[in-house]
Amino acid sequence: MRLPTLCNLTISAALIWSSACLADWNAPDTNLLKNPGFEAGGDMPSEWNKGATTRFKRDCTTARSGNASLLWENDDPNSYQLLGQQVRLTPGRRYEISAWIKTDKLEGVRESGATICLEYKDASGNHIKGGQYPGGQKGTRDWWRLVAYSGPVPQQAAEGSFVCYVKRNNKSKKTFTGRAWWDDVCIRPLSLVTMMLQPSSKGIVKDSSPSLEFEFECWPGDFGLTFQQAAIEVRIVDKAGKTVLSQDYDITDRTTPASLDVRKLGAGVYTVVSIMKAKAANTELWRWEHQITRVTHGAATPKVYLDEHGRLIRNGKPMFPLGVYVRKAPVNQLANTPFNCFMSYDILTRKQMDLAHEVNLGVIYAINAYFHAMSNVRGDVQCVDDEVAAMLEQVEKHKNHPALIAWYVNDERGPDFLRELLAHYHALDQADGDHPAWTVHNVPSEMSMLINTTDVIGPDPYPVGLPGSHISNVSSKVIETRKQVRNARPMWVVPQIMDWANYKSVPSQPPSVEEMRCMSWQAITEGARGLIYYSLHDLFKNGNEDGEKRWADVKQMAGEVAQYSDILLSIEQCPELKVTAGTWLHWTSRRVGNTLYIFAVSDGSGSGEVAFNLNAACTRIVWQALGDSQAHDIEPDASSWKDTVENMQVKVYTITLR
Repeated sequence: MRLPTLCNLTISAALIWSSACLADWNAPDTNLLKNPGFEAGGDMPSEWNKGATTRFKRDCTTARSGNASLLWENDDPNSYQLLGQQVRLTPGRRYEISAWIKTDKLEGVRESGATICLEYKDASGNHIKGGQYPGGQKGTRDWWRLVAYSGPVPQQAAEGSFVCYVKRNNKSKKTFTGRAWWDDVCIRPLSLVTMMLQPSSKGIVKDSSPSLEFEFECWPGDFGLTFQQAAIEVRIVDKAGKTVLSQDYDITDRTTPASLDVRKLGAGVYTVVSIMKAKAANTELWRWEHQITRVTHGAATPKVYLDEHGRLIRNGKPMFPLGVYVRKAPVNQLANTPFNCFMSYDILTRKQMDLAHEVNLGVIYAINAYFHAMSNVRGDVQCVDDEVAAMLEQVEKHKNHPALIAWYVNDERGPDFLRELLAHYHALDQADGDHPAWTVHNVPSEMSMLINTTDVIGPDPYPVGLPGSHISNVSSKVIETRKQVRNARPMWVVPQIMDWANYKSVPSQPPSVEEMRCMSWQAITEGARGLIYYSLHDLFKNGNEDGEKRWADVKQMAGEVAQYSDILLSIEQCPELKVTAGTWLHWTSRRVGNTLYIFAVSDGSGSGEVAFNLNAACTRIVWQALGDSQAHDIEPDASSWKDTVENMQVKVYTITLR
């Protein structure tokens, strides 16, 4: 059977204009699965792993296309079975997985229902951590198409497993009862991946920066073509569907950068279409779509926005978001602390927003739970249109509130939710042109797939007390995140203050002040423009007495960051500086007038001598270790000096320039 492509489907208007639309109208069949329509076989479909499966069978009475489908039927909530097929994948490549799914009275547990997943195995057949596990569908619903995407396949992966299954609750180990069908399942490599690096915030193109900047990952070999035989065309399409600007680019390598000057575009909303095509036949092979908004001179300045340096600007002043995750809105607990904002998982009332504003606390408002394929979504959310409508209810209620500083749009949802994330992001941009969107994800290698779904991005490394993890993972994950988004999005990092024993069967090991300090400054020195700690409510899970002690430690550590937050926001040019040490050292510098600040931290993997060589004359150097109130003078030798940084220590050097 010929699988329908995304662009040939009848899908919602929101998804048509907002999703990364992938087309292969003239492509050969790139489906890597055998018997994807379950047409071949007897009681069980051929080519699929049968094992001891008793809940799955081939059904010749129900089909979306052709004459058969795969049926799962279950009346035992303790029975959990899967049916899969092994596929050869290319390490480093990204894939699309999809299936048509139908459900009948699929009920019983708090999970998202019938779905698919993609897992990886190494050459020895061992499972590799990671994979794509999109949410599914439950209840009774006619055929609908699930589409999800992967990040780069791990380098050690020898093959993948494409699996059809019905989810179970991880705590109770119970699964659904009822029936589910799969048909026209597919896994195919992405032949073109487009990252739109600029504009970097809300897709807004201004007169001050009137160019689009792209990076294309191209695989024309999927169609039997060389780089030289294919090209990229970028089209700018207006709301009427008319192409108003177009430019072709040669494909020079697997990764091809490009820019397009759009200064002549009039104000308005446009679709940016990037197409890989065969030069000789001028046929389209693959496409992605994104959205931009062109604003011209005289447009109103947003109330809250990101400037060209990635700084959050609120009421005309730069702000370093220093906040904490919370439940509800514990305004009184946060008032008069070093924190200037919070992110609440709960729907907030106008009164709660007002109280936050009264004590000068910014609110990062959560609109991250509106995915119809999530287990805990409200019942009336059944498709992408419903998701957008539900999300915009909260946006409309609070977008004009003075306490609002950003929207929390994604909590660890990867590219398996890419279509939905794009729809949400572009709908949000049209509804609120003022406040940035913030995404948090725990897999840095997948960040490049999320770059066009957010304005601010952040990893959330929690290494303390996690078996097999090291505190230096904070800097490595922040560095990898920055690399994946090509330094084109600011980072608000989520450092750990919680105890893993609250979530896993591990010994209690809440991070100490020293560890929290070390993690915070690893993030800052590697580029964080904000820190939002996880989480306040976790501190009190072992009682108020223990919680208050830990909360005091957190406030002490956060106060050290707040002390330097205005300095960290400085954009003055620093003199040339060379710092020589082991890879365990991370540092950054800022200049304010004739004072230079150097922040240096050991990531916990080493300590020792550090040599500084400053290409500027100075009159005084003072250093202070955070957590120690005593300051120390250094006598420089022609603007060069050496010092020792201990394990996990944070030192601040204050240099008076001549």
